[in-house]
Amino acid sequence: MPTHIVVEGDTDRVALEALDLVSPDHLLPNRSKPHNGRDHAIAVACALCPTLDATDIALGLDLNGGSEADLFNHVIKIAKDGFDRTLALNGDLFTYKECNIHIIPVGLPGDDLIQQKLRFTRFAMDDYLVKLIHSDVSFAATLKSERLAKNALKDPAEIRTLVLKLIQLAKANGVEIDSSKRYLDFVRGLIGFSASRAKFAELLILKADPVDREKVFAPLKEALTKATS
Repeated sequence: MPTHIVVEGDTDRVALEALDLVSPDHLLPNRSKPHNGRDHAIAVACALCPTLDATDIALGLDLNGGSEADLFNHVIKIAKDGFDRTLALNGDLFTYKECNIHIIPVGLPGDDLIQQKLRFTRFAMDDYLVKLIHSDVSFAATLKSERLAKNALKDPAEIRTLVLKLIQLAKANGVEIDSSKRYLDFVRGLIGFSASRAKFAELLILKADPVDREKVFAPLKEALTKATS
């Protein structure tokens, strides 16, 4: 594993904390700092290099609507503009101040559920959470939580069916639902979860069946492991 992981959003941080992939103090920005998106995360990773003995930093960024190549090119452009014009990509990493920054694309493009069935075109950490919701065992465990509204729906299949109907209704009225984030918003509304998206992510992961959790997050964990192998 890399010595530090830098992410762009609260949901990303909470998910990695819940998965226990790295010590919380090596996961940045920390909870007391604002998470200001992709470009801020790139700046945090670069600024981190000269301040510690780390030789490898993983920079986990949502793919959103682009390809991996688009993401890599964007990262190196921001790093060059803000820190060192001589920086150059070497595959999925670049080196700054003797520190390797590994770019880790986050999301599940090409996934049968996310892209083929739900037809989402923007990919992010939320994709893994939607996969957990499509496991009856894991989602049912979440639905038993005391943090949900007392009269909340409790049947996983019923909730998924209602979400699909809401998506169809939204699209019929000209509202584009192109990402797992919007899917999760519908779920949170249906089950009466009033806390933040990040808190919902944490609940889903912690309540998930360990086998499901390992399977769903295997691609991300593999990418983080390969970053320093």
